[in-house]
Amino acid sequence: YRRGYNRVATGGDLRRRFGGHWLDRGLERLLFFIDPQTRLLIVKDFRTFRRDPAQWFQVAIFLGLVTLYFSNVRRFYRSDIPTGFQNGISFLTLLATAFLTCAYTGRFIFPMLSLEGRKFWILGLLPLNRDRLLWGKFGFSATWCVLTSEFVVILTDVMLQMPWLIAVIHILTALVLALGLSGLSVGLGACLPNFRETDPSKIAVGFGGTLNLVAGLLFLLAVVGLTAGPFHVALAWEPERLGGPLQAPWWTWAAAALGLAIGGAGTWLPMRAGMRNLRRMEF
Repeated sequence: YRRGYNRVATGGDLRRRFGGHWLDRGLERLLFFIDPQTRLLIVKDFRTFRRDPAQWFQVAIFLGLVTLYFSNVRRFYRSDIPTGFQNGISFLTLLATAFLTCAYTGRFIFPMLSLEGRKFWILGLLPLNRDRLLWGKFGFSATWCVLTSEFVVILTDVMLQMPWLIAVIHILTALVLALGLSGLSVGLGACLPNFRETDPSKIAVGFGGTLNLVAGLLFLLAVVGLTAGPFHVALAWEPERLGGPLQAPWWTWAAAALGLAIGGAGTWLPMRAGMRNLRRMEF
């Protein structure tokens, strides 16, 4: 009788009612390597994101259009543009993916901490420090950015039949950009929060959001220009190697190492500044 009463009171099976959406469970299994507290914070942010169609619908449209273009890029250009120009097309698609990632983090990730302001006391009741809150938001942003950007980059290089070294450099560049832009948006979001505003679009176009967008653009230009740019220049000197092995000179590796260093600094320094500022806040 009690089981039937609970079933009626909750509108269905308890396990189905409170077990969570299959997307939440899938994300939780995907992040099995993260500690449980941070993993729950990431799932919480993902649940908030997927319940707001105004946010995820824009991302779905952009991702669908980009995937449609990149999946047909070989059909569009294979017969009209010489083989050597595939090098430039590949680099431009990587740059376009970087711009889309920057726009996503600036529009959706930067306002996340500001939106927690009015209900931050609820999170304060949890047995976790404030640093872990930032790492949870960083994990949510980095997971989404890595999955989408790597998918687009790999699809493009496969369709254009780029050399394996260029494909590896693109994968590494997309990874550094996803981590760096996520750390920049989360860190600056904690340094320049706006707890009075409840509209994320207004937070994104405010002073903090504009500063984050400019910093993100400079960051991605530096990372892409140093990490992937020199390899494309080397390939332009020897376009006949397209589709075959590529012997990159030493200066391409030196520039790539500098780009990776900038990517690491761009990830850690804003996060550290954001954690320091969040510790000093009083709610």
